[in-house]
Amino acid sequence: MLIYVSALNAATPDWVDSYGVMTPYNPLSYITGYAMENRDESDSQESVKVRALADLSKKIKVQVQSELIMQEEENQGEFRSAISSLTKSSVDTTINGADYLIHQDRKNSYALAYISIFKLQEQYSREAALLWTEILSVRHEADNLVEENRSQDALRLLYAHISSFYGAL
Repeated sequence: MLIYVSALNAATPDWVDSYGVMTPYNPLSYITGYAMENRDESDSQESVKVRALADLSKKIKVQVQSELIMQEEENQGEFRSAISSLTKSSVDTTINGADYLIHQDRKNSYALAYISIFKLQEQYSREAALLWTEILSVRHEADNLVEENRSQDALRLLYAHISSFYGAL
C-alpha cells in the first residue's frame, strides 16, 4: 500500500481544494474516494483513510435484486390474478490494495483513496472464478448425494452453502 503525505507547509493539492473532484488520476482508469476530517479527532489520519475508502467503495457496485410474483386462482368460475414486485438494493464491495494520498493542514486531515479499475477487475474476476468453482463443487456433491438416494443430505448441503449461491447473483 502506497501512502503519500504532503507536508504542512506544502501547497494545497488540487484534489483537496476541489473536494476530491480534480485528482491526478484519469477517471477512465481509476476510481477515487475523498474524505476530510478535523485533526482534533484522535487518529484522524487513519479515520480519514477509512472514510475515503468508503467513499470510493460507494462508486463501485450496487446490486439490485428484483422479484416478480404472479398469483392466479380460480374460484367457482371466477379467475383472479395478482402481480407483486419486490426490489431490494444493497451495496456489496470488497476493496483490497487501494492506495492513498494524504494531506494535512493546521485544522484538517484529507485523504484521497484511489485504485486502478484494471486492478479491481482482476480482483473481482479472481473472486468470481473461486466462487464459481465452489458452487460447481457443491452442486456436484449434492447431485452425488441424490443419486445415492440421500436427498435430505443433499438439501442440507445446499442449504449450508446458500450464501455462496446468493453471493454469485
